[in-house]
Amino acid sequence: MRNYDEPIEVSCADEAPESFRWRRRTYIVRGVIDSWVRSRPWWRYAMDPDRAAIEVPAARRPAAAAVSVPTAAPVSESGSSALLGDLQEVVWRVEAGLGRSGTVRVLGVYDLVCTGADQWRLLTVLD
Repeated sequence: MRNYDEPIEVSCADEAPESFRWRRRTYIVRGVIDSWVRSRPWWRYAMDPDRAAIEVPAARRPAAAAVSVPTAAPVSESGSSALLGDLQEVVWRVEAGLGRSGTVRVLGVYDLVCTGADQWRLLTVLD
C-alpha cells in the first residue's frame, strides 16, 4: 500500500466515481469495492480559505509572520456550529486500471476521497 494524498480529477455517474485522471493518465473504474464517510482531517478544515478567521493583533504575533486564528465553525440556519458536510468527506475504494472504457489493463485498488465541491484526492494505491 502506498499513500499519496494528491489532487485528482474525477468523473462520476450516479454519484459514484466512473473514471479519474491522475498524473496525466486516465484510470477507468471497473467496480466500487466500498464507500464510507470519515471525519475530515482537522487541518483541512482549519486551513479552509472560506472559513471565517480573525486577525491576531500585531502586538501578539511574531514580527515576521502574519497569523490568523480561526473563529468558531460557521453557524448554519438551524443554529448548529458547523454543517455536517464541512466536517465529513466520502471515501470510495475502487478497482480501476489504465486505459479506455473498452480495454483496461493493469488493475489496482484505489482510495479516492471527495472533499466537497467536486474536489477529489487520491489517498492510497493497493496493487
